[in-house]
Amino acid sequence: MSDEPDWSPDERAQLDALPRTAAPSQALESRVVRSLREQGLLQPRGAGRLSWTAVAASLAMFVFGAAAGRATSPRPRTSAPAAEGRSYILLLQSGATDPADAGAETRRVAEYAAWARTLRGEGRLLGGEKLADRARVLRGPTVAPREAESDPILGYFVIRARDFDEAERIARSCPHLRHGGIVVVREIEKT
Repeated sequence: MSDEPDWSPDERAQLDALPRTAAPSQALESRVVRSLREQGLLQPRGAGRLSWTAVAASLAMFVFGAAAGRATSPRPRTSAPAAEGRSYILLLQSGATDPADAGAETRRVAEYAAWARTLRGEGRLLGGEKLADRARVLRGPTVAPREAESDPILGYFVIRARDFDEAERIARSCPHLRHGGIVVVREIEKT
C-alpha cells in the first residue's frame, strides 16, 4: 500500500500547477520568526545556533505545504490565525461591467484580490471565489429549471467577524460596492 494520497486527476493537475518555490510574504515571515522566538526556538542574532538558512528552508517548506494543502483541501484555510467570532458569507450580486474595456476586468480582479489579501492577513478571510456565468435555478419537484436569475450571484467571500455589525463593516469595504454591485451579508449557522 502506498503512502501517496489517492488524488483525482483534477487534484493532481492543480498540485502540478503550483510553483515549486514560493517566497513567503514579509508579514508571514515576521509572524513565523516572532513565533519561533516566543517558543525559544530562535534567538537574537549571534545568540543561538539556529541559522537563517534553516529558518528560510523551514519557511519555504511551510509555504509549499500550505499551498499544496490549499490545492487539495475541500475547506478554505487562512494564512493567519482566524479572528474571533462567527462566520459570514458575503454574496456578490450584479455589478457594473464594461465589456468594451478588457483592461477594466483585469484591474477589477486585482482590486478584489488586494482587498482579499488584506482580509486574509488579518485572519478574517476564510475563502472566496468568483462564480462562472452559467447557472440553473431549481425550484421544487414540479417546476422546470431556469437558466438565469435577475440578480445572479457572481461570487462570494466567507469571512470571520465578532458580530453582524462588524461583518457589515467588512462588507462595506468590498470593492464590489464601488463598482455598482450588491453585497448580501448572511451569517453561517453551525449545523
